[in-house]
Amino acid sequence: MTMYEKQVNENISNDRKVREIRHDMKHHLRVLNEYAQHNNYNEIKEYLSHFANDLDDAANVSNTGNLTIDSLVNFYASKASDKGIDFEYTARVPENFEFNSYDINIVLGNIMDNAVKYSISAKEPKVKLDIVFRDGDLYIVESNICHKKNGKNENKTDLNGLHGYGIINVSRIVEKHNGKVSIEHTDDRYVIKTVTYT
Repeated sequence: MTMYEKQVNENISNDRKVREIRHDMKHHLRVLNEYAQHNNYNEIKEYLSHFANDLDDAANVSNTGNLTIDSLVNFYASKASDKGIDFEYTARVPENFEFNSYDINIVLGNIMDNAVKYSISAKEPKVKLDIVFRDGDLYIVESNICHKKNGKNENKTDLNGLHGYGIINVSRIVEKHNGKVSIEHTDDRYVIKTVTYT
């Protein structure tokens, strides 16, 4: 099974779990109401704690309706959460637009893979991702706080000296769509911006 298939399956699984929780909502409310009538506040707290855990497990960060973007973002949001990385995300994309899903997977997947990889060892790891589809163009901006190794930004990948297949593949796909890639980095922050034309 490919990474993309795993991401899609995880997204479907999360959606199914949300539907299950919604289906059982009336039962949950009935039990909580019964506890409240008998002033069983400890039971209410414990019940809500279990309920919150179920919601956390089923939470989807991205719900644009675009299966490719949602599955990728939710996969990496879950991965970031598991590694204690603060993940901030915004998206303004239509459910369907003219852009090859395979190409989106390569660009966004590699960007997020590097973001998680280089954020994990930072003192206060954080990844911010913005995706916008406007006037036929797809914009992706990702920034992350990096670990400083020997006083230098560990995530030193740039377009002048390509390192690893990830950024090379990102550049290849973006150029295929006559787009642009720009990378900026300071001592502790890394930013990559891509624009692709559909």
